[in-house]
Amino acid sequence: MTIVEEKHLHDQTHITSFVEEIANQFSSENPFVLIFEIIAYLNNNLTQRVDNKTDVFRNRTAEQILKDGYATGCTDYTLAFLVLARSLGFTAEYVELLEKNWLKGNDENIIGHVEAKVTIQGSGYFVDPTHGSISIYQPSGMVIYKMGKDSWDIGITNENWKERFYNFRGNK
Repeated sequence: MTIVEEKHLHDQTHITSFVEEIANQFSSENPFVLIFEIIAYLNNNLTQRVDNKTDVFRNRTAEQILKDGYATGCTDYTLAFLVLARSLGFTAEYVELLEKNWLKGNDENIIGHVEAKVTIQGSGYFVDPTHGSISIYQPSGMVIYKMGKDSWDIGITNENWKERFYNFRGNK
């Protein structure tokens, strides 16, 4: 087994004492307000950074993202959101989305997005931590590629994400 394969056997959204320390800052009794408290925390504590995206994209755990203090895009924001939401007791899934038009075309530039699906008071809501929104509806113009615990859980890593999405498009 290679180091890369071994790394991805670990839990990308493991709740650690560091994560719990952050989660303990949120105090609302209202679950919807709590979701927005998490989003506000991420907005205030993660900067957008793309200069090293090639190196770190889908290679970090949620804790690493929070400790590093930056996100390279929607995957990182969602991973950080998920670990905080779960540490507060929410049932939350990672949702990998691909744009319908990209799936129909031949463009090499993959167009997708990552969100969370959170259960609140028995109903599922799509939470977009990157843009700070919550909806009962799946994002318009998008197809769910896979849902799971996190990126690694659904088999998507820095090394294989393009191949997986191109293959999915080819099977459509």
